[in-house]
Amino acid sequence: MPPAKKRCKGSAFGDALVRAAVEGHRKKRRLHEYERLELPNRIEREWKDEKNRIFRTAEQQARSYHVFEFDTGGKFHEFEPTVEDVRNALPEELKEMMADPRFEVKVDQRDDTGVFLIWIDAREETFKANAKEEEEAKEWWGR
Repeated sequence: MPPAKKRCKGSAFGDALVRAAVEGHRKKRRLHEYERLELPNRIEREWKDEKNRIFRTAEQQARSYHVFEFDTGGKFHEFEPTVEDVRNALPEELKEMMADPRFEVKVDQRDDTGVFLIWIDAREETFKANAKEEEEAKEWWGR
């Protein structure tokens, strides 16, 4: 017969360790939720600057296609955004463009990094608008 285990009053250290670990878990959960809710704000802040660059490039280079890179590196510690998270957190004007069948807005993730690529494409509509403008100019000059 194996020796009987001694009855123990408990371990104050063990109990304190469990309490500390549970509190650490709660903090991580709160941080995860905060970072998840903060994702749209972080994208919006970077989008404001990026949008200005997009319009400058469009005017200077006649380009209606752009890739906006959103790097989550160093911004999140507990929350790891997915493509769907980033897509859902896009600014309203990009969501509207995404819903418009004339344009294309896609979100991809570069490999397994925290870099998300937001593809913004209005080339087809630009081509149509240029063709229409050229046709109108021919009609006007051909009078």
